[in-house]
Amino acid sequence: FWEAYTRLGYVPGSISHTLENCYSDFCAAVIASERGNPEMAEELFRRSRNYRKIFDPTLRWFRAKDESGNWLEWNGRETQ
Repeated sequence: FWEAYTRLGYVPGSISHTLENCYSDFCAAVIASERGNPEMAEELFRRSRNYRKIFDPTLRWFRAKDESGNWLEWNGRETQ
C-alpha cells in the first residue's frame, strides 16, 4: 500500500493505514527538522497533512476512498 499512499496521498480502502502513515510522516518530519534537514522536513510535514484527503466534511469524520478518489460506502459512526 505504500506505492498508493505516495501516489494518491491515501491508502485506498483504509482509513487506519492512511492515518498511520500521516502520523509516521509527522514524526519523521520532526526528526528531520531537529537533524537540520529543512527540505526533507517540509516534504514530510506536507505529506503528514494527507489525512485531510480522507476527511469527509459531510460526515465530519474520516471515510475511506477507492483508487479513483470516490468515497466508499459508510457503515460507521453515527452523526448528530
